[in-house]
Amino acid sequence: MKTPRRGFPDAMAVLFALLAVSNASKALQWLRNPAMGGIVLLGRRVEGLVPNVFLGGLMAVALGTYAWSLWRRSPLAVPLSIAYAFWVPLNLALFWYFATGPDLPPLAVMATYFVVAIGGSVGTGLWVAWHRAAFGRGDG
Repeated sequence: MKTPRRGFPDAMAVLFALLAVSNASKALQWLRNPAMGGIVLLGRRVEGLVPNVFLGGLMAVALGTYAWSLWRRSPLAVPLSIAYAFWVPLNLALFWYFATGPDLPPLAVMATYFVVAIGGSVGTGLWVAWHRAAFGRGDG
């Protein structure tokens, strides 16, 4: 018998899958507008087509794996949720630390992005930790 779907992890799996597609297209975003597009790694926007293809592809695979593991309730979701819950705040903090110039978005936009990004990454990590038995990780 199939396990009935549950709202939050399935919704987050779909959102992470969409984020994987977005990361896979980072090279195209960079080609369209190098000043605003492309992948951000440890707070710095990556320059160049090949690095954006490579790093965007790696992040797409990581996020796609995370989405799949959430959807399937795989034990792999547990370490991936922990890693992603640390990665997003670190990358955001470093990006805003290094970002300077007149083309920064307004504070309200940055604050909204921060709340959504942290809510999605850390919130999902906390949800997975709280419900780890559903992922075959009921120990500890």
